[in-house]
Amino acid sequence: MSVVSSKLNLVDLAGSERFQNQSAARQKESASINLSLNTLGNVISALTSIRKDGKKPFVPYRESALTKLLCDSLGGNAHTLMIANVNPVLNAHTHARTFFTYPRSLEI
Repeated sequence: MSVVSSKLNLVDLAGSERFQNQSAARQKESASINLSLNTLGNVISALTSIRKDGKKPFVPYRESALTKLLCDSLGGNAHTLMIANVNPVLNAHTHARTFFTYPRSLEI
């Protein structure tokens, strides 16, 4: 008998892109979101890399609330999918491009 379990995490990172047009409180929240995305990139890079001595590198799950939450969904035998809801307005294309280049910046 085989048991299969799954976990679904829905994380809304909306508002992290329009930093200059925001109040001070929203800028602080946006900075926190961007820091969490940076930490997520560090976690994914650590999970996909191998040290020269053959040991597994340290994975910084505890450096942000986002990576703590996604810990079970990133390591081990987990399969992770990232979905983007992209604004179709022409002046939002730079933000959409940033999302689509994010996985490439992680060197997966």
